[in-house]
Amino acid sequence: MANGCAAFDGLSRVKGTINYLGAMREEPFMYYRDPPAGSPYTNVIDNPCEVEIADVRGCTDRLTLDEDGIAFTHHGHGFDRFDDDDLIRTDYYVEVEQYFRDLLGVDRVFAYDFAVRKPDVGPARPDGIPVGGTRRRPIKRAHGDFIQPSFVQMVHDLGERCGPDPLKNRYRGFNLWRPIKGPLTDAPLALCHPSTVADEDHVPMRQFTEHRENHIAAIRYNPAHRWCYCSAMQADEAIVFSSFDSTRPSRRGVIAHCAFDDPTRPPDGLARASIEVRVLVFG
Repeated sequence: MANGCAAFDGLSRVKGTINYLGAMREEPFMYYRDPPAGSPYTNVIDNPCEVEIADVRGCTDRLTLDEDGIAFTHHGHGFDRFDDDDLIRTDYYVEVEQYFRDLLGVDRVFAYDFAVRKPDVGPARPDGIPVGGTRRRPIKRAHGDFIQPSFVQMVHDLGERCGPDPLKNRYRGFNLWRPIKGPLTDAPLALCHPSTVADEDHVPMRQFTEHRENHIAAIRYNPAHRWCYCSAMQADEAIVFSSFDSTRPSRRGVIAHCAFDDPTRPPDGLARASIEVRVLVFG
């Protein structure tokens, strides 16, 4: 669909709170590692807004990666050792890379990062910052995973692992997100259709992780935004969404997303358990 509003026409909706970036005079920042003495983990000011979130359950074919940067898919796999970081990087990465080769018809795919998200990982922080490392809490702030300079720098930093001259041709980043257990009703992932996002809605936010500093995109509220999710996702279902595309402007190649509290969650629903793998795709 070329129009985000039309893509969600006729779908059922829930109301959920999306935490946008509030008004700030200084550059927003966030530490996933211990900050310098006297500095908070973040200076972000939240602007919580209640929005309608369309449920694409039963209509997932309305969205495609080529047109929308978002695809709800099935991800059949034989991996079940999500408690073992080393096996995820070896065995599961292999499955994910092959999945993208088949999905996109490309040869060069490189999985480089993952996160397992659960609501009770590590001690709670008063700033609302998820614990760093590979085990993290769901992020309930609207954001995009990259802005252009940081993605280009990351490709440079990875160097020869990306293959010869990766920046001379089209290169893209994707996130493969899926439940570890289902049905997932606790803190599902909502995504904003890129056709409803303006350039000025993206605000560079400095992010300090364990090993690097980069910028991601914080998102300002815009009443034109249209959000969607898929209710009660099972462990063999997945969301693929764009985190960068060298051939598109940021607002089209960087999909804003956010965990939210689904008001239809049953009281005895499973606690959120999900895994996301980030990949680079060349060609």
